[in-house]
Amino acid sequence: MEFKYGNKATTSLVYITKQNSIPILGLNSCTDLELIKLTYATEKQAANSSVAIVNHFEDLFSGIGLFPGECKLHLKPDSTPVVHAPRRIPFAIQDKFRAELHRLEELEIIKKVTEPTEWVSSLVIVEKPKTGDLRICLDPKELNRAILRPHYPMPTVNDVFARLTNAKFFSVLDAKSGYWNIRLCDDSSYLTTFNTMFGRYRFLRLPFGIVSAQDEYQRKMDEMLEGIDGAVAIVDDILVYGSTIEEHDQHLKAVLEKAQQYGVRFNPDKRVISQNPCAILATLLASLAFNLILTRYVRFVT
Repeated sequence: MEFKYGNKATTSLVYITKQNSIPILGLNSCTDLELIKLTYATEKQAANSSVAIVNHFEDLFSGIGLFPGECKLHLKPDSTPVVHAPRRIPFAIQDKFRAELHRLEELEIIKKVTEPTEWVSSLVIVEKPKTGDLRICLDPKELNRAILRPHYPMPTVNDVFARLTNAKFFSVLDAKSGYWNIRLCDDSSYLTTFNTMFGRYRFLRLPFGIVSAQDEYQRKMDEMLEGIDGAVAIVDDILVYGSTIEEHDQHLKAVLEKAQQYGVRFNPDKRVISQNPCAILATLLASLAFNLILTRYVRFVT
């Protein structure tokens, strides 16, 4: 949808929810319309001590992580299984789609299914505009209606900012591949079976789109960070903070040690280490806003 303010215009996605709430305009739209202006300091503030700590844990910035234990999806007792036929894939991307299925099999994210399964969902395939790569997402509308959510509490803006009193040094670590860090138990894995023109597959890791995925992932992240005062998880982002650089570095090291213990891996391209608080907090607000929109969207479509 196109938005205009004065002589400025921008186009943005609009998410419609059932809740009677105040409309929210995203950060990018606000800056495009010049409703707000973000100012970043030009001076780089990354401390050598913080960078040295991160470099010591360089192995945490490659591959896909795996939390200990397994996740079980609980269904309502009166739920009725649904089987979807495979959706048509445009001929131009069929080879690319087959290659992506093979890649995910090699990574042990999905596995071929030959035996009968009660639940079979459809897929949503998105082509990334910058790289042309395909993103394969489960479309589990009926399955989501049958899943019992654990309703784990999510952090709010007030929750996070209340913890940042006197904090002056910040870092952000982005957990790579998010929900795929959680292994599904065998029974739950078969619930995520999906149909393609090349046969059926099931997810071995928790897929994006499952209504309880955010609850399960936030709980895992909170368990990992338990006991660390200067760190908070906002889904797949971890904010590390401290009132002094020494305190910040102490918390940063503790987070990386816990990540190593729990098998979490981070995205090297999205790490922000001991940087300008304005840039960090802008990233934090964007993550919190996306978390809110995503939660409402998943509830709306299910």
